[in-house]
Amino acid sequence: RGPELATTSWAAPVRAPDGTEPRERVTLTIPAIEAAAEGWFIVTGASKRDMVAHVLSDERSDVPAARVTARDGVTWLLDRAAGGRVSEPE
Repeated sequence: RGPELATTSWAAPVRAPDGTEPRERVTLTIPAIEAAAEGWFIVTGASKRDMVAHVLSDERSDVPAARVTARDGVTWLLDRAAGGRVSEPE
């Protein structure tokens, strides 16, 4: 978790990884996201498969997406490639 997420502000400046444009970005922080009535993640591509499985299976994950909550819940929309390691809910 980056220091920009450990704040009470609703937005924070961040620097993108090398080779990614634009370099300077603004991100919503966890408090801003949690203030929403609903949370939505839209994830595509096989490159995200392992991280999606990790976030959805590990309640103690330190990945920011794992900590997102919202009053009315969080919905994950995954294509087949991104959701390849996620089991169906029972």
